[in-house]
Amino acid sequence: MKSVQYLVLIATVLGCSAALAQCACEPEARPEPTPEPRPFRWVKSDDTPLTLDGRRVGSLDHATVVRAEEERNALVRITVERWDKPYMQGWVSKDALLDENHAIGHFSGLIDRNKDDARAYYGRGTALCCVPAVINRSEVLKRAQADLEEAARLNPDFWEAHYVLARLLLDENLRFREAIGEFTELIRLDPKDGLAYLLRGQCYSGLGKDTEAEGDFSTAIRLMPKLAEAYLCRAETRLRLGKYDEVLQDVGQVRALGVQYTVDELTGKALAAKGDLKGAVEAFDAAVAREGEENPALFFDRADALAKLKNYRLALADYVVGEKECRPWGGCHLGPAKLAWFLATCPDRTIRDGHTAVNLALSACRTYAFHDAQRDEIDKSAIEGTMEGDFRLVWIRKEWRKWDYLDILSAAYAETRDYRQASEWCRKAIATAPEKERGALRERLKLYEAGKPYHVPE
Repeated sequence: MKSVQYLVLIATVLGCSAALAQCACEPEARPEPTPEPRPFRWVKSDDTPLTLDGRRVGSLDHATVVRAEEERNALVRITVERWDKPYMQGWVSKDALLDENHAIGHFSGLIDRNKDDARAYYGRGTALCCVPAVINRSEVLKRAQADLEEAARLNPDFWEAHYVLARLLLDENLRFREAIGEFTELIRLDPKDGLAYLLRGQCYSGLGKDTEAEGDFSTAIRLMPKLAEAYLCRAETRLRLGKYDEVLQDVGQVRALGVQYTVDELTGKALAAKGDLKGAVEAFDAAVAREGEENPALFFDRADALAKLKNYRLALADYVVGEKECRPWGGCHLGPAKLAWFLATCPDRTIRDGHTAVNLALSACRTYAFHDAQRDEIDKSAIEGTMEGDFRLVWIRKEWRKWDYLDILSAAYAETRDYRQASEWCRKAIATAPEKERGALRERLKLYEAGKPYHVPE
């Protein structure tokens, strides 16, 4: 998928013009014949996930794809005007893309002849980005990053080099701070580049800087008023900022552009936050019908709204379905955690089940710890080989640090009347929780120490 995304990116940057000039340089002599060009199509076949600017956005209708391509083609027109066409031979022959290995060899030859050739470093770097996924892909991408950085160093005004480097940092490595620097350079080179503002806003969102992100998304919308993705990104940011009326306005703009993806989910979340729970349930109904298979978290959103409406039976059904649908995600921890909290703290005593809640909460903590260990490159066999009782004691210091899951586990133990375990885990949750959350946790700890469980107030 990543190699396909970078092919889309290269086609975007190069423009794939049908009348490209031939390279002024002599082509290298090669023992093997030049590979046949692969035809490139903007709209991919129905059996592959569609993308918007290289980002997977699910199954979109044809009209949405056409609008996305119109925005992309506008970027192509800007880019082609800047491009020194002779250097395109490494990538383009007539109207088709060449094999990436052929391109790497072509640009390596140019670099051998001239170590200060910024465009040759750029060409090889982009070709390396397109190498299909291999065992040593991280090393290949490091080489690509080094080439792109060298191209940008040799020519600080090289728009394309900054763009591909920024996308590499954002899409492959999630190195938001470095990517922000590259997108800022793009904006310096072209203050009217709405795509750069959009992508820099996504980097700010990744860093939790929602105010800065909202500003960049707003600028992107001003420059590209028909780009639905910019409205969606701003709506998600405003949801986190508590600007619920503005979220609904942005969602309305997305609907007007003919895009339906995620709009019902955002509508439901905004309405739930405003207190319109019935409206939220209706919105989540539509979201589940359209996107429930690919986004099981929608069942939890609807269940939360139903629980607040005191429709506990329907809420329980959604929590159970959501937990089941999350399993194919490779051991998702969200489903067990959500169901465990509901079974431990539901106001309806006929629904509460403390022992099941404990097992689910332990599963959520264990799964989250395993994923955390993978991110931290910890020996996974140590986790897999540890018994459940010892596991929490061995790994609490480093892995069991998700305070809200520890809170769920403590509530589950309290429901089984094991207040010693409940108090122990609640203290550990307090130790790792943000300051603003510790007040509520301390109140629950008082209950456990007094021999009382915690139930959500009706």
